[in-house]
Amino acid sequence: MDELEIAELSNKVDDFLINEVERYKISPLELSAVINARLYLFNEISGSEEHFKQLLDTLQEFEPAEKPTLQ
Repeated sequence: MDELEIAELSNKVDDFLINEVERYKISPLELSAVINARLYLFNEISGSEEHFKQLLDTLQEFEPAEKPTLQ
């Protein structure tokens, strides 16, 4: 997957997130809880649970240079 494809996928995910928050009238945090639980289960079933946990640990340390915005 090249950078252009990653950007395209990211934009589609952003659109999905915004649509679901509006559709279900929930907060971004509530949607995040549901999605993260499903992602955890998805990785557990596929055998990549430990790598997923490592990814989450790495994300906690990540500090973006500038505050990201949804497009």
